[in-house]
Amino acid sequence: MIPETCMADLDLTTLHARCSLSPALVGALVEAASVVMAAHHAAPPTPMRWVEDEIDRPARIIWTAPDERAIASHSNNKDATEDAACAVAIAAMHELGFRVVKRAFHGSGADYLMVRNGEPENDFLKLEVSGIFQGGGLLKRLRVKIDQVGGGQLNRPGRAVVVQFEEPAIAIGRWV
Repeated sequence: MIPETCMADLDLTTLHARCSLSPALVGALVEAASVVMAAHHAAPPTPMRWVEDEIDRPARIIWTAPDERAIASHSNNKDATEDAACAVAIAAMHELGFRVVKRAFHGSGADYLMVRNGEPENDFLKLEVSGIFQGGGLLKRLRVKIDQVGGGQLNRPGRAVVVQFEEPAIAIGRWV
């Protein structure tokens, strides 16, 4: 957990160096995040709320403005929001001392698998991610996603992350 007095910087511009996913996949996730952020916010970086363990603290998302080609490539708001939320969630997990190492299989109850920094990959945790393009419901969606992490065919502890973009916020919950 990030100390209450610290502001988390979720730097999407260097995300490829902080996870084990392919550079092409990470690039697409980060590009989607830039498009979704630009749809709601004038310029980076963007302040946001970080809600974890019922503690609310400041954070910010560091991103780059997209060009027209990126905007056209991510014009489906639903898919772009899901991908953007994944980029922000991977950055948040890095801030908490985790490294995302791979995609999870369908039906596992998660989107990704991650390990604590320095731990072996067979000691993984699940990571379930959701995004909200517009509107609220952050904590309500988080409760649903925590339940999803607790389900599925993969019986492992994990975290759920919900990212809200219009009024930037990230909520993180645990399943143990």
